[in-house]
Amino acid sequence: MNKKDLYLFKNNDYFAKILSLEDDLKLVQDLCKRCTDYYELCERRPTPDSAAEEIFMELPPGKTLEDKYVIGIFNKENKLVGLIEGVENFPEGSWYIGLMIIDPLYRNTGLGEHIFINFKDWVQNSNLTGIRVGVLNENEKAFNFWKKIGFQEFKRIENYQIGNNETTVIAMKLDLN
Repeated sequence: MNKKDLYLFKNNDYFAKILSLEDDLKLVQDLCKRCTDYYELCERRPTPDSAAEEIFMELPPGKTLEDKYVIGIFNKENKLVGLIEGVENFPEGSWYIGLMIIDPLYRNTGLGEHIFINFKDWVQNSNLTGIRVGVLNENEKAFNFWKKIGFQEFKRIENYQIGNNETTVIAMKLDLN
């Protein structure tokens, strides 16, 4: 199945679909600009002009672009209001979420949890047994979000460099068995 044809979920208010570098780079960059608070908190810099390209192109060791998904969340006016980016089978049998961002105007509305519940169902249907996420130490709201929906911390990675920030990554996981 072509990634572009995949829909994660669809309801009266939102729909989620797979995004592509070729078709959606500007949309993603615009969302990143609206989410500059994330970049300022976590990377200690304004949103870089390369933010969207990095979302589409950055990969962990041993993975290819075929393993990577960038899923856009759109409102009923067809405006990109969030995204979740990740890699399947990293590590084997698990999904790794590299980034989940939501437009500041749509935060604290339950959208993040709604996105994740649908994402989790999609992952379970692909026979993967876990989901992992890395949360930067500075991002207390994100840590609390992931913890609230069932993720547990399993290790910390010190001296992690992101943007202009050297920080600690809190590795969290959710078992789906």
